[in-house]
Amino acid sequence: MADEDLKERFSEKIAGCTDDEVIEILKKRSYYNPVAAEIAIREAIKRGLINSEDDLLAEEYRVKPLRFSLFPAATNQEVKVKLIKSLSRGILLAGLLPTALGVYKFTAKHFIEASFLFLVGAIWVVTSFLLLKYKRKSLVYLPMSMAVFATGYIAWLFLMAKYVRRMDLFIAIVFFGLVFYCLFYLNSILSKNQS
Repeated sequence: MADEDLKERFSEKIAGCTDDEVIEILKKRSYYNPVAAEIAIREAIKRGLINSEDDLLAEEYRVKPLRFSLFPAATNQEVKVKLIKSLSRGILLAGLLPTALGVYKFTAKHFIEASFLFLVGAIWVVTSFLLLKYKRKSLVYLPMSMAVFATGYIAWLFLMAKYVRRMDLFIAIVFFGLVFYCLFYLNSILSKNQS
């Protein structure tokens, strides 16, 4: 029963694909679920994209090995939109950290630092929300520059501290590494989107 459900879902999904998307599936069929690859082959034959499975022996349908990429390209527009939304949400969540730190600094009566952190966090969250909504490359630059300043601020805090635990340093490096990765990945996707 589960196999039939799977076949039905793959059939619906592949039937909704454009001809170009079906051809892309054929070119990467070794990396797909065998059931999905078989359904894509039948769909391509039905649409007249290929005459038979023998056509898959042609050079244009040879499965090429996957290459490593720091910023993997999305295979179609739907995947690209989902990727942009996911990365934008991650950036939005990262903006909540300076906002929360600003609130904490207010309770500790460090009003100038608290105001600055809260303002930076608010601008970060609003910009990330706009990025999520409008998907414009120009909106990536503000969080990117703010992340540079945030990195400097955290480095300053570490330098001013009497004792820095390795775990704190590790968490900061991982956090900022992920933030910068998401920002550069978003920039890469949106650059290709606008070109």
